[in-house]
Amino acid sequence: MSALAIGIVLARVLGPSGRGAASYAWLVLGLAAMYADGPAAAVIAQYANDKIRRADVYRGLLRALPILIVRAAIVFAAVALTLPGQMPLLAVAFALPFAVYGQCVKGFFLAESRIRTANGVDVIPAAGYAVLGSGVVLLGGGVAGALATWVAAYAASALFGALAIGRAPALERATVHREPAALARGQLVFGGKSGLVYAAGYVNLRMGAFVVAAMLGDASLGIYTVVVAVSELLWKISNALAWSAFGRIAGDDDVRELVGRITRAVVLVELALGIAVFAAGPWLIVQVYGSAFAAAALPLRIMVFGVAAYAVEPILGYFILVRCKRPMLVLAIQVGAAALCGGIAFLAIPAYGIAGAAAATAATYVCVVIVKAAVVARMLRLSVADLIVPRTSDALAIASALRQAVRRRLAASAAAA
Repeated sequence: MSALAIGIVLARVLGPSGRGAASYAWLVLGLAAMYADGPAAAVIAQYANDKIRRADVYRGLLRALPILIVRAAIVFAAVALTLPGQMPLLAVAFALPFAVYGQCVKGFFLAESRIRTANGVDVIPAAGYAVLGSGVVLLGGGVAGALATWVAAYAASALFGALAIGRAPALERATVHREPAALARGQLVFGGKSGLVYAAGYVNLRMGAFVVAAMLGDASLGIYTVVVAVSELLWKISNALAWSAFGRIAGDDDVRELVGRITRAVVLVELALGIAVFAAGPWLIVQVYGSAFAAAALPLRIMVFGVAAYAVEPILGYFILVRCKRPMLVLAIQVGAAALCGGIAFLAIPAYGIAGAAAATAATYVCVVIVKAAVVARMLRLSVADLIVPRTSDALAIASALRQAVRRRLAASAAAA
C-alpha cells in the first residue's frame, strides 16, 4: 500500500512522464535486488537445510556481499554519469548496497519463520519512501527529491535488518560449524546461479514494462506501471502465506501435504481477489490517479488473472530451487518465458499499445505456472490438480482461519479497552 501511495502522489503531481521516470529507477533496482534473492536462497539452504550455525552463515554472507555489490554499483554510476537520460541510475547505485543486504539478510528471517521481521525489511523502504518521498514531491522536490528519499528509505531498511539479525534464538537444529570463507564461496556459486534464476524471473515479470519503456516512452510507462502496481496488490496476502511456509519447505522431511495445501489456498484467495479487481479496478484507477490514467482500465483487466495465477510461482519456484537445488531448471523456464513475453509484446504493442504488453505478460505468467506446477507435482508424486486446484476443505480452512483471526482481534480489543 505504501508503494501505491507514493505512486499516486507521483502521478498526481508529476503526471505520467514524471511517474515513468521514477519507475525506471525502481525497475532497474528491482532487477538488481531480485538477483540478491539468489544469495538469500543460499543462506536459507545453508542455514535451514544444511543446518549450519547462523553466525557462520552470516559471516560468510558479509564476505560475499562486497563481491556482489561493488562492481554493479560502479557500473550503474558510470552509466548514469556518461549517458544522457540515465541519471535515475545514480540513485540505483546508491540504493543498491542497502537493498541487496536487506534482501540477503531476509533469508535468515524466513528460515526462522520470523515473518514480521521479514516483512519489516520490505515495509520500511516502501513506507519510508511513501512518507518522505510524498512530502518532498509535494514541496516541489520533483523526481530527484523522490529518488533521494528512496535511497534513504533503503538505508533505514538495511539498518533494521542488521539490528534484527541476532535478536531471536537461532534454529536449534543449526549446529554444524563451517568456515565463513567456504560458506561465502558456496553462497557466491549457488547464489550466483540462483540469482540468475530470480533475475530472469524478474525480467519475465517486468519484460512488458521494459518493452513499453523502449517503444512508447515515459508517459506510457507511467500508465503501464499503474496497471502493474494495482494488479500486483493481489500478491500481498499470498506472499505472506508463501513466506510462512518457506522455512518448513526447506527443512521438513515430508512436505507433500504442506506444499499442496499452501498452493491451493493461494489459488483460492487470488481468484476471489482477481474478480474484485477486474470489477472495480478501472473505476478506482480513475478516482485515485486521475483521468490521465484512464487508459489503464483495459490493460488491468487483461493482466489481473495472469497476476492471480502467478501468485503461486514463489512457492513452486522456491521448492525447485531450494528443496531440490535445481536452479538451472528454473533459469531455463524463466529465460524462455521472458523471451516469449518480449516477443509477444514487441509484436503486439504497435497494434494494441500497452494492452498488448499486458496480454503478453498475462500469457507468459500462466505458462510459467503451468510448467513449474507440472515439475513440482512430478517431484512430489502428485497430480497437477492435487497441487493447484482448490478443494472445499481449503475454503473451509481459510474461513476458519479468518474467523479465528477476527476473534483474536476482538479479544485483544476488548482486553485493551
